[in-house]
Amino acid sequence: MSTYKSVFPQFLRFLVVGTIGFIVNAGIVEFLYVHVGLVWCQLIAFPIAATCTWWLNRNYTFTPTKSSIFKEWSRYITANGLGWFINNGVYFFLVLNVSYVHMQPVLAVAAGSCTGLAFNFLMTRLFVFRMEKDIVRE
Repeated sequence: MSTYKSVFPQFLRFLVVGTIGFIVNAGIVEFLYVHVGLVWCQLIAFPIAATCTWWLNRNYTFTPTKSSIFKEWSRYITANGLGWFINNGVYFFLVLNVSYVHMQPVLAVAAGSCTGLAFNFLMTRLFVFRMEKDIVRE
């Protein structure tokens, strides 16, 4: 029970940070798409939003590590990049293989988002900020 009590508030903070990241990403895309196009605006927005969520998660959700900031950030980008692929993999699998979901693609978006969220939380918690030898002890 103690693990649940410590993980659940952390997960809620992760959700808040992810919402802020979404707002940053969407805001940049909305501002830039008329100037640089839909592909470039996302290529610009994603690393900015991901850096924002890394910094917030580092200072609000998890304990910073003793690793260099660049190393910690690189692990975060890698973990969340894999989560992005998993999110989209679930989406494409469902819309291409489940006829009902093909007709209701929002279900695939939701399933992909939930899967990606769970993966990103676990990877961020275990791979980025939970490297035992790297944790800053207070």
